[in-house]
Amino acid sequence: MRFSAILFFLLVPFLTDAEQLSVIKDSKLTDVLANFVLLAETPESSKMFARVFRVQEHGECDGSPETCPKSTMYIAVSENGEYPEQKLYQLPEGYNWEFVNWVSFPETEDPPSNLVLKIKSQKPSSDVNKSWWINETYTLKVNYQTGSWEKE
Repeated sequence: MRFSAILFFLLVPFLTDAEQLSVIKDSKLTDVLANFVLLAETPESSKMFARVFRVQEHGECDGSPETCPKSTMYIAVSENGEYPEQKLYQLPEGYNWEFVNWVSFPETEDPPSNLVLKIKSQKPSSDVNKSWWINETYTLKVNYQTGSWEKE
């Protein structure tokens, strides 16, 4: 009886119809999807849909701000509809990217109307004895055809 039970548990994996999952070999896509943090999403009432994501590098600071892990911010924008036009924007690597707030929402769903949002990052201070970081704030204007940003 004991031998039958052992044999049953050894053969069960071979008796199932399980299929192996395919592995995505795009390392950048894997990194983004495995490590992204959703920072913001437009409300349902918005004429355009957007999500703001951050992907943080792994690691820790090691004695100076320049050794700290950087992050990348992404803004995905989409029109509403059955086959929506969509764009994905990527900001340069920086330190501590954060979403601040939505400034305004488009009055229509069509460009040139824009979603306007504020974001911030930090850059290493020139005098690390006073502070490691200097905050920088940016205004972004995006839609599903074009995007721009400017430092405040």
